[in-house]
Amino acid sequence: MNLLKLLITPTPRLPKIDPQTIEIQKNQEIQRLIEELKDSREGFRLRAAIDLSKFGSEAKLAIIPLANIALKDSNEYVRHYARVALGNMGPEAKDALPILIEALGNMDVTGNGDSFLLQNAADALGELRAEAKDALPALAKILKESTNWEVRREAAFALERIGLANKETITRLEEAQRRDLNAVVRYHSARALEKIKFLNQNL
Repeated sequence: MNLLKLLITPTPRLPKIDPQTIEIQKNQEIQRLIEELKDSREGFRLRAAIDLSKFGSEAKLAIIPLANIALKDSNEYVRHYARVALGNMGPEAKDALPILIEALGNMDVTGNGDSFLLQNAADALGELRAEAKDALPALAKILKESTNWEVRREAAFALERIGLANKETITRLEEAQRRDLNAVVRYHSARALEKIKFLNQNL
């Protein structure tokens, strides 16, 4: 009898959650994670970057902090997940472009510069894929002029991932493929050319 009563007892309705309340709570969590990105402990910054990467475009409030972390954090895993978080935002991540492109200007007329910053900037732009098309001239410039092969490698790899190019960029990649002194740079330049020409038949 008790079992029958249990079976016919209506299931209590769960209280409705106001969508506005959910949005407020989500933004509060994102703000908390942004603050955690400033923590002196690497583990906290890493966790914050990973969690922000799961929000996709909803984490747009974190674009500028993530761009700065992607460029300058001392921990490679924190930088990596900051780049992933930016990449996961899609078109929203375009707001990070001015910071990342400006970082690519950290090179003097002789081709020397802060290789740490240049590599991180190129890698972050590559993570943005086609959204980083405005960075093509700056990436082509460091591919041609940087004296550091690792910087040139990251520029070529970024161009490969972006998958777009103008004629100047194609010229720079072709020169790097034929003439760069480093085999890894030549390899990534060839890969970038192959992908770009496949995706853009008019080039």
